[in-house]
Amino acid sequence: MIFITVIITAQPRFFMPRPPFQLTDQQAAHIARGVMELDATIPIDARSHRPYVRSFIALVFGATGRLFSPEIYRRLMDAYSPQRRPSMATLARERQQAEQLLHRRVVPATDPPEFTEPDASMLTTNAAIAALDRKMSAVLGTAEHMQNAQLDYFQHALEQAERELTLLRSLATTAAAESAAARTSAEQYRIECEALREKNDQLTQIIDKMVQSGDEMRKFSLMSIDDARGEVRTWKERCANLELQQARDAQTLDTMRRANLAAALAVAKEHT
Repeated sequence: MIFITVIITAQPRFFMPRPPFQLTDQQAAHIARGVMELDATIPIDARSHRPYVRSFIALVFGATGRLFSPEIYRRLMDAYSPQRRPSMATLARERQQAEQLLHRRVVPATDPPEFTEPDASMLTTNAAIAALDRKMSAVLGTAEHMQNAQLDYFQHALEQAERELTLLRSLATTAAAESAAARTSAEQYRIECEALREKNDQLTQIIDKMVQSGDEMRKFSLMSIDDARGEVRTWKERCANLELQQARDAQTLDTMRRANLAAALAVAKEHT
């Protein structure tokens, strides 16, 4: 009869309506402190929220000793960690894994011994011991769960850091090769620039000589032109003098011709 009474007393616990979800001040403070630690140790990763959700569920279980629905965890994350936005599927999956882990720790691995009807005091003591054992197992499971979550997170971070390190090494190798090629090209360009500078200096010297020679030729041409002009003026003056002398000679010749003609006429008159 005692066993039946215990069963009947235990049955309403499964059929009673759920009370509204509410945290005590101590539970809320515990979750707030734990969220600060989780935010410091697990950075935001838009690709995977599972490590944070796993640790958050373990934190809530450590504060309340219960597992809740994904909607409750959504409300708690909106209140305590609004920057984290995992999907409902992720919350449901991590909640299911937490329940499976808790079930493996609470349910004994071997079959229970055959039931014998105990007395009331023994039943109360065994129930208290079983509740205490479940509480201790849940706390230990929560701690190990959080350690596993942190280990998974650090393992994921280490793998990601190794991938980034490999990528950075590859980029560094490529950058070193490109830098060596750039230095070689720069050296070639420097040699070519030196050669072009030398050719430019040579061409500049040739141009300067050509300009100097052109100046000398221009001066010589101007002097030649001046000499030619002076010689032309001299010949013009000589021609003018010759023409004047020719006119004078023609006038003298005409005067002498006229005088000779008058003398001849005078002689002819005397003979007649």
